[in-house]
Amino acid sequence: MKTPSPDQIKQARKDAWLTQSQAAALIHKGLRTWQGWETDEALPGHRKMDPAFWELFLIKIRAFNKTKPPIKLIETTLGTVVASSPICKIITLNNEAIANVNPTSKLDY
Repeated sequence: MKTPSPDQIKQARKDAWLTQSQAAALIHKGLRTWQGWETDEALPGHRKMDPAFWELFLIKIRAFNKTKPPIKLIETTLGTVVASSPICKIITLNNEAIANVNPTSKLDY
């Protein structure tokens, strides 16, 4: 496995719906280290991610995604669209959005 690019790292993290802090904690690294991995290669502060950490992150987000399903979009027969994730449910009805946030969820975006 080769070293991932900053864009690959960032996209994988976002696809898993994780903040930089959450992603770093998932593989037992610090926030600053994670930020360095996501920094553009041409900028100061960029750090290359070791392929072993990349592989560990990919394994863990696959396991994470099995326990926390991604957002699902469901269209009902009435035309109502429901977006649902473990954190929030959003329902649009007559062009108005109604959100129901899970109070036990923590967001640090």
